[in-house]
Formats: sequence, C-alpha cells, structure tokens
Amino acid sequence: MRTSTPPCGDLPWHQIDLRAVDAVAAHEIYTSWHPKGRDDTGVSQLLESIDNMPLGILLLAKVAKVTHLSAQALMDEYDKQGTLILGQGLDAESNMDVCIGLSVYSSRMKAHPEAFYLLCIISMLPVGTSYTMLSKWWARDLTSLVGALEVLQSTSLVEVRDSTIFVLPVIQRYILHPSRFLEQVRSSMLETASLALEDSNLEAVLLTAEVLAPHIIWDGFLTLTRYHWMYRPHVDLVVHGLALARGVDDPILRGDLLFCYGNIYLRLQQFDNALKQFNEALDIFLSLPDRKRSGECRLEINNVLLFRPEGKRKLREKFISEAKDDFEAIYNKSGTGRCLVALANLRDTTTRISVLKQAELVFAEANDRRRRAECALYLVRAYYNAIDYDSSYNFGISAIEQYESIGYPPHSAFAALARTLSARGDHESSLRHYLRCLEIRQSAGLSPQGTTLEGMGLIWVKLGKNTDARRAFEQSLEQYTSEEPSHITRNGVIRCLFLLRRLDDTGLEPTQVELASFRGRYSEDHINRILAPL
Repeated sequence: MRTSTPPCGDLPWHQIDLRAVDAVAAHEIYTSWHPKGRDDTGVSQLLESIDNMPLGILLLAKVAKVTHLSAQALMDEYDKQGTLILGQGLDAESNMDVCIGLSVYSSRMKAHPEAFYLLCIISMLPVGTSYTMLSKWWARDLTSLVGALEVLQSTSLVEVRDSTIFVLPVIQRYILHPSRFLEQVRSSMLETASLALEDSNLEAVLLTAEVLAPHIIWDGFLTLTRYHWMYRPHVDLVVHGLALARGVDDPILRGDLLFCYGNIYLRLQQFDNALKQFNEALDIFLSLPDRKRSGECRLEINNVLLFRPEGKRKLREKFISEAKDDFEAIYNKSGTGRCLVALANLRDTTTRISVLKQAELVFAEANDRRRRAECALYLVRAYYNAIDYDSSYNFGISAIEQYESIGYPPHSAFAALARTLSARGDHESSLRHYLRCLEIRQSAGLSPQGTTLEGMGLIWVKLGKNTDARRAFEQSLEQYTSEEPSHITRNGVIRCLFLLRRLDDTGLEPTQVELASFRGRYSEDHINRILAPL
C-alpha cells in the first residue's frame, strides 16, 4: 500500500516515505526479470525516464522480455505511447495506467475538483516549483490551493522535497496524455508564462504552444529569449517563436525575434548565423519608421564584422556612422554614446582614449550605468595599449565596481584587468583575476575564452610552472579552434602553437607572422616581457 493517509486511523501505523530506488538497484530489478538487458548500454537512461520507480521498472522489463526490444527501442515506444506501454493487464500490479488511475480517480480527488486542475499545472513544470510560485503565478486563480495540494499529497500524486513540489516523470507522462490533460490549463499557463520567473519551467510551457496571441509572443518569447541572449544562450525557444510569428501580421515582432536570434548566435560565437539573422532583421527595421531598431541592428552587425573576414575598417565605419545618424535623429544619447565607443575602436590609441572619454560623458548624461561600465572597460584596454598601466588598472577597478553595482557579470572586466596586472609583472594577482573571470563565465553558462586561458598560460610560465602552462596553452588552442574562424581566433592559434613550442625550445624566436599575431593582442611593452628569455 502506498499512500499518505493510512486506513483505520486509530491504529498505530508505521509510515515509510517510499522513494525511487537508486540506479544500481533499478538496473538489478530490470535485469532480474530480463537478463538479456545486462549488456544493453541504454538501460540506465530508460529507467531514468520513469524515475527508477520499482513498478515501472518491473513492467518495462516484462515488455522487453516479451518483445525483445532494446532499451532505446523501448524509449522510442515510451515517447510515442506514454504510460500505455507499461503493462496491458487489468489490475494495478500489471498496468501502470491502472495503478496511477486508482489515485487520480479516487474519491478524495473527486471531492476536490481543483486537485486535478493543480495536478495538470504541476505536470507542466518539468523541474517542479515552490508553493510561493504556485500561489503567486502558476495556480493563482485556484480558490483553495492548500486544499488541492493536500489532496495531491495524500494520494501520492505529487512529491515535496526541500520545498520543491513536483510530479514524478511517469505520473507526469500519464497526466499529459491528450485524453486526460485539461487544455484550459495550458491556455492559462501560457498567459502566466510571461510573468513567471522560472527559466526552465517558462521555456517548457512556451515550447508547448502551437498558436499564440501576439501579446503572449511579445511578453513570453521576447522576455525569455532576451534572458537567454544575456545569460544562457541557446536557440531552441527563439526558433519556435519565429515559427509562430510567421502566422502573425506583425513585422516588428518578427524583427525583434530575429534580432534576439542574432544576438544569441553572437554570444555562441556562430558569426555566420548571427550575421544572417541581423541582416534579415535590418531589412525589416528599415521598412519601419522606428529608427532606434535599425540603429541597434547596425551596431550589432558591426560587432559581428569584427570577427568576419569581410569586416574591413571602412565597412564597419559605414554601419557605425549610419547607426549614429539613426540615434541622433531621435535624440537617443545612449545610442549615440555606443556609436562613439564603436568609432573609438577604429581609431589610433591616443584618439581612441579621447573619444571614449567623450562617450563616457554622454552615458553619464543619459544615466546609462551599464554602458558607462562598458566604457570604463574599453578605457582599461585603451590605456593598456597606450602602456599607461596605472590608468588601465584604475579604470579596471572602476569597471568591476560599476558592473557589480548593477548586477551585471563583470567577467570581461576581470579578464582585462588581469592582462594589465600581467603586463605590470603582478603575476599572482593577475592569475587570481583570470580565475575569477572563469568562475563568473561558468556560472553564466559560458565557455572559457581562449584569450583568458592563454593569459593564464603566460602567468604559469612566469611562475616557472611549465606543466600548468602547457595545459593552459593546449586548452586555449582547443578553444580557439572550436570557434568560428576569424582573425582573432587565427592569431590566437598562431600564438598558442608558438608558445607551446617555446616551452620545449626556450631560445625560440618568433617569425614575423607570429610576432604580428602577438601585436594583435598585446602592447609592445608586454610583448617584450612575454618574449624575454625564459
């Protein structure tokens, strides 16, 4: 008997919280019924799909024994049929649907109609949720959330672990079957999705949508795709949103989704795909009177061209100047300041610092704190190239403080400051800053940058730890070669190959090509320090 409410309440029953078995025990249960499954490498994944629940394991093993299907084939059938595959018997011991149905259609459930509605809601949330999120967002329209939740717990249809409320996968699959699931729940949750703050659940709900009203696409898809663009870049949701947007007569919506799409690809360093999405978005924005969107898009195209072979100075300056015209036409100071930053990066070192300081003032007037922090970061790099390491250091500290004050990941500022500290000869402090950069990127779901790993390798060399240096250069080389080809990655590959050879031949001198690759990354003073005799 599995229940939260024992019969004969006067008796002193001993209650045990039954959980799924562990992976080893699950495999043993399965193979004890189906010995041929011992050598099937897919069994573990199959059993995980039913959360290692003993009855489900037993029923799957019986099906495998009769049908001789592999674990992968059973997974495919489970995806198609759901819990129907888990036994065809007429009682709860031989049919998972009957077993679950005894709880779902029990008298307690029937006495509280909102309980099944709540069960449908929680089944839509793959990572579970909290009572606060249910009461505030997902199930806020229920008249008795506490009562419905108590019924679901008493019938063992939901689990509560560490304040997370969730439905076991096998029960979730049963409830989500079209013959049982309440479609009004899906509609209600789609309306709520744009307001909820649970990333994984929000995405899962939105990906079930087949037709959406425009405002839901705006609020839900754009909010979450912008979040993915900034923090956890991947493209699944925006692709689905674009497919839905084709059925909506709204060019701004489609252009905005394409713009997000391009930025996600830019974060993923897939520059060909990024340029394609930005160009499509720009074509749409140029047909609209809103010049802010066209200005934004032109600036992002400039960012992509930085990594592209056709990204010549004149072409980039053309897009930046056109963007600056767009922003000035609508008196957008923040946009104008960003164009100044972009133009500064095309100028010589002295002019660059002057233009960046001008941009910093514009951002201050616009009260754009994030862009002002970015401008401080650019000044870190500009002063580094000017071999004014003290000013570079001061702006580095300022950039980190500004980013942290607005809750924005300061990994780029840590990396820039680490390079400056390395040039000053403060190797241990430089290493700490590089490591902090890696930690922040990892927490944001970003892979380590080749330049960061390369910088760490240079520090290890200076500290006399050649084994660590070799590992860092090899990891940096792997990162550079995994990214889309650009002059930045090509120069990175050339540098790393030289630095690896130099570990074996300490007197090795760089060729002109190799020296040029260092000039694309380091100041002349720093290059001399790097190439000094080991």
